[in-house]
Amino acid sequence: MVTTKQVDENLANDFIEYLRTGQGLLVDTKENVLEVVGILKSYGIVLDKYSNNLIYIAENQFLVFSLSSNTLMGKLVSLSYYVTGGMAV
Repeated sequence: MVTTKQVDENLANDFIEYLRTGQGLLVDTKENVLEVVGILKSYGIVLDKYSNNLIYIAENQFLVFSLSSNTLMGKLVSLSYYVTGGMAV
């Protein structure tokens, strides 16, 4: 069984009006600013770990496989890696 939540149209319209006029959805208080900064900081930590993971995969798994390959593609990747001075292409 699916349940739906009724949305107060007046509240939704108020939020839409806030966004149209460039107002914030939260009152500009010190507590709200600290709360938003804390949320953004936590997102930054997660994105940093995700970025480090992608970089590790790119440098240690993808390229190692490609560079160690004895296929024509592996040799081309090795050559392009050498020509560009180690820059990914």
